[in-house]
Amino acid sequence: MFIYLVSFNADSTEGRGPMVPKEIFTTRKEAQKFADRNEPYGYPGQFNSVEEFSLWEKAEDVVTEEDLRKSALAKLTSDERKALNL
Repeated sequence: MFIYLVSFNADSTEGRGPMVPKEIFTTRKEAQKFADRNEPYGYPGQFNSVEEFSLWEKAEDVVTEEDLRKSALAKLTSDERKALNL
């Protein structure tokens, strides 16, 4: 799943300022539409940008608390398990 972050340049006069996050979208089309619609002086791409971020590639990449617990317990020696009363 991807999200699209629309940022704008804090200095709309010369475009030398930092990029500041403005809105987040779930589709590139909507993000680009918003960025183009909110450009100062009507110059698309001059002061706004759209960046794509991946939240995760597939469902298997999502790690649950239970997965973390199992992974941690698998690394313990028998003496460490005894000390933790496991």
